Amino acid sequence: MAPASRRRAPIPLLALLFWALLFVSASSAASAVIGIDLGTEYIKAVIVKPGIPLEIVPTKDSKRKEFAAVAFKPARGSSLPERVYGSEAVALAARLPNDVYSNLKPLLGIPAKDSDIANEYSIRHPALSMLAAEDRGTVAFKSQALGGDAEPFLVEELLAMELQNIMANAGALAGKGTYTWDAIITVPPFYTVEEKRAVELAADLAGLRVLGLISDGLAVGLNYATARSFPSISDGGKPETHLVYDMGAGSTKATVLRFQGKTVKDVGRFNKTVQEVDILGAGWDRTLGGDTLNTVLVDYLLDQFVQTSKVKKLRLAEEHEGMSAQEVVKENGRAAAKLWKEAERVRQVLSANSETMSSIESLFEDIDFRLKVTRSKFEELTSAYVERLGVPIKNALEAANLKISDINSIILHGGTVRTPFVQRQLEKTIGGADKVRSNVNQDEAAAFGAAFKAASLVPSFKVKEIRAGEVAGYAVNARWASDGEKDRTQTLFIPTSKTGAEKQVPFKKLEDFSFTLQQSLPKDEELGKSGFENAPILKVQTKNLTESVALLEENFGCTGSDIKTEFSIRLSAKDGQPEILHGSVSCEVEAPVEKKGGVVDDVKEFFGFGSKKGDQEPLAPDSDGEPSSSVEQSSSATTSSTSEAPSKSSDAKADEKQAAVIMKTQRVYLKFTTEVEGVPEASKSQLRRTRERLTALDNSDNERRLREETRNNIEAFMYKYNDLLSDPSFIEASTQAEIDMLRGQIQLTDEWLNGSGADANLAALRTRLGELNALVVTVTRRIEEASKRPAQIQLLKDALEQTKMLISVMKGQMEKKASTSTPSTTSSTTPTTSSETTHSASTGSGFDDLDDDEMTLSASTSPEAEASETPSLFPKEALVRIETLYEDVKKWLATKLEEQENRQPNQEPALLVSEIESRLNEITKSLMDELQMPLPKDSSSKSKPKAKPKSKSKSKSKKSKSSSTPSSKTKPVPKATPIVPAGDMMDDDDIPVIQLGNDGQIEYTSERYDGQKTRKHDEL
Repeated sequence: MAPASRRRAPIPLLALLFWALLFVSASSAASAVIGIDLGTEYIKAVIVKPGIPLEIVPTKDSKRKEFAAVAFKPARGSSLPERVYGSEAVALAARLPNDVYSNLKPLLGIPAKDSDIANEYSIRHPALSMLAAEDRGTVAFKSQALGGDAEPFLVEELLAMELQNIMANAGALAGKGTYTWDAIITVPPFYTVEEKRAVELAADLAGLRVLGLISDGLAVGLNYATARSFPSISDGGKPETHLVYDMGAGSTKATVLRFQGKTVKDVGRFNKTVQEVDILGAGWDRTLGGDTLNTVLVDYLLDQFVQTSKVKKLRLAEEHEGMSAQEVVKENGRAAAKLWKEAERVRQVLSANSETMSSIESLFEDIDFRLKVTRSKFEELTSAYVERLGVPIKNALEAANLKISDINSIILHGGTVRTPFVQRQLEKTIGGADKVRSNVNQDEAAAFGAAFKAASLVPSFKVKEIRAGEVAGYAVNARWASDGEKDRTQTLFIPTSKTGAEKQVPFKKLEDFSFTLQQSLPKDEELGKSGFENAPILKVQTKNLTESVALLEENFGCTGSDIKTEFSIRLSAKDGQPEILHGSVSCEVEAPVEKKGGVVDDVKEFFGFGSKKGDQEPLAPDSDGEPSSSVEQSSSATTSSTSEAPSKSSDAKADEKQAAVIMKTQRVYLKFTTEVEGVPEASKSQLRRTRERLTALDNSDNERRLREETRNNIEAFMYKYNDLLSDPSFIEASTQAEIDMLRGQIQLTDEWLNGSGADANLAALRTRLGELNALVVTVTRRIEEASKRPAQIQLLKDALEQTKMLISVMKGQMEKKASTSTPSTTSSTTPTTSSETTHSASTGSGFDDLDDDEMTLSASTSPEAEASETPSLFPKEALVRIETLYEDVKKWLATKLEEQENRQPNQEPALLVSEIESRLNEITKSLMDELQMPLPKDSSSKSKPKAKPKSKSKSKSKKSKSSSTPSSKTKPVPKATPIVPAGDMMDDDDIPVIQLGNDGQIEYTSERYDGQKTRKHDEL
């Protein structure tokens, strides 16, 4: 070790950083992220947290996927309805068709009017009151459960409730104290900016922090890549190309993905191989999915139903002028809900069976309906959609500039791909079944991929490094008014542009202007790329361009032709939306500079030690009327310089500074504002009202849950004590008055719950439960005391017995000390001479350079002296206090036991368990205070002479051996040993060590005393 004068002082900053990192690690250990597969019919979620790597979030009924549905039930005793989710909400569709909201995903970000998707949804759910949201024009619903004056629910608000339900399920799985706020959400590749904004708004209302949006196909590709490694292109390998075909309930998508390995730079001089998954192209059909096939079955079942004799007798067409019988039945909300539910079931059954029986009770006007449906009939009805199945594949290959032969495999995903005729058509499209793969979970792969992506974005988790490349999906262009001409449009990004890509867009503008960013969307999805229309998404307005141009002209002599205006625009890596990074106006000017010295001078100047000649003078404050824009200088172009022939004269060396000219860019950053185009953003007041209503609904649901729990507790109390009133042990511990009172109150409470208390609030229920518990608390205490008292009494008796034996041991030790201390022989009074000499090597012995410790030689004392010097372990005062406590507790216990013997079981006990525990703790504490003390030191003991070591190594060996010798302090034994029983004796050199064991019992061990140190414990 270095001397104290040369030791380095600790660095407080490093210590602070260490503890800060430790705190961050500990706090992040409780973090969790979720990946959400936002489907049309189902929502799946996967959670990642320490201890839970990629686990599916189960529903409340332990299923692996949740129906994307929320329903409102009228609640008794509350102005707010009760919300139910998932399968429970779907089950209410036939009873409450006007307040069950399912399959909301297609309605996000679209107008309520003049939309085929909105019209189709309204036809499918005729009982729902759909309208346009105020100031936005998007879809909203009027709830019957909230009353006529309530503000309509935005579709984003309803989706937020479903996401809150997913968060609650994830929180239940993650455990108490874990907050699942961060999420990655899947979206279809055809989602526009407005639809993505709607998803993000719903997540924000739900309390989720969206780490990013990921397309369905890329999420499946990530899940596919997690357990695989692909050829490295850095080593000459060929990438793999796969196509993900995803057919769900609402749409069909095809995504071409490239999988490859790549060697990249790692930390320091090392390299590493990462996996890459990139989208090459995508195709889709927004309206072809499982719901489309269900529509065909609904129409077929309805046609067969109206042909039955019972329905014909109703003369529906005659009773409803201008409507067919099918339309009359479809307009009935309950009938429509039953038809859609049955069509979904039939389609799923026919995917695995050749036929099934459809059965619907009370479909319409209490008429039951039964019909046999075969797979061949189903395929005949859906034959018009067969050719559309291959269109997404063709469009995806065209976008990727590939052929079907370039594809390694087709990865299937989505529930509808299980339909037999869908698989046959896919095989026909790709030319065989050899490329069709089912090597991912067709229901959960997207959710697992989204969760993997979320975990990779959070530093708390270390996952396999897979770089995912998302694309824009649609082309993005900029449009602005040109001087004296029509509006100009410039394409900024194409559909396959990677997210995160940045582009510098120049504008020939010297005065404040505005431009609009647009998405190029196909006019007709079924026609592919035959026609496009530009949908505005963001408007940008400059604020100080005119003033900034004037600043450059006045201060730097820039001319209009040299001034450049440009904006930096990027496709957000989070959601693929275009975003404005910054705008600037700049020009290049010539500026003379002086040649610097060498590299050393440059370094000195960098650290502030260089010459002050030519230092930059501070800028003057801005004058009135000038813009406060900051001006940035940067060097550009190539420096041109002239040199003169070297002169040998001293004057020439003094003036050796050479003139040079460099091009510098003078830049002023622009101020600008952005405004959302297209669907207007929700106003702050509307968002505030929405959040307040969501909070009120949450509080109402929580109070209702607590109310139901309290009511269940009351009912459980009545069932329990109705049984106990016939239990002999309960009757024995109760008085007759207590039994009569309890029986009467149980009967009154039962009548109250089924009568006036049926709608009682939480406070009233808690009061009633408290009154019932007060009736039995005395009886239950008597029963509990009677059951625990014998064991506690025995423990106290055992402690007293052990204390008695301890007192005996202490007395014996003291008597032994007294006998050995009495002068019995003449030799004990004879003075004994002892001398100590320092043993050292003589000069010239040849061992002067050895690092030996000084050894002390001591003359040995006589045996009689050693015996007389044996110390006493127990002070007399401690023995007196322990004896007093023993007698006091013994007497108290005897008195209490006698009183308890005279009490009846239905009387209050004389001896409480808490009193016994208190006395037992008193004994334990007293013994710990009196006996937990070190052995007394023997000042008269001397060290025995030791032979001088022959070598340095032997000396060190003896030192280490000596250091391992136990100290003279009392040490706990490895194994608990009860106090020495009667009949066991100790040797004369044994010193008793008394202590309390982990179970509260007194333990006894001994240590052997040899006059200078204690040896290893001997267990008795």
